[in-house]
Amino acid sequence: MIVTTTSTIPNEEIKSIISVVHNRVVLEINPLCGISSDKLTKTTNEVIEGLTKKALELNADALIDLKIDVVTSHIEIFVVTAIGTAVLLKTE
Repeated sequence: MIVTTTSTIPNEEIKSIISVVHNRVVLEINPLCGISSDKLTKTTNEVIEGLTKKALELNADALIDLKIDVVTSHIEIFVVTAIGTAVLLKTE
């Protein structure tokens, strides 16, 4: 599975778009401790893994235009979201 933030893949041709896929993880934080960069990295990776799994369930060959956002809704809550486009690649 190719996962990229770009809308094209070098040396590959997109045959068709399957669907937009999205995923999110809500992270509750102790306001006294804050959030570490390691925890945020782990959570971001978890969101991407979930997004990739959804694309694979749709039989996609690649996930393009990946976008990730981190939003705080309260002092104690972070929401990490990801969205991308699941596509089929042209095979020769």
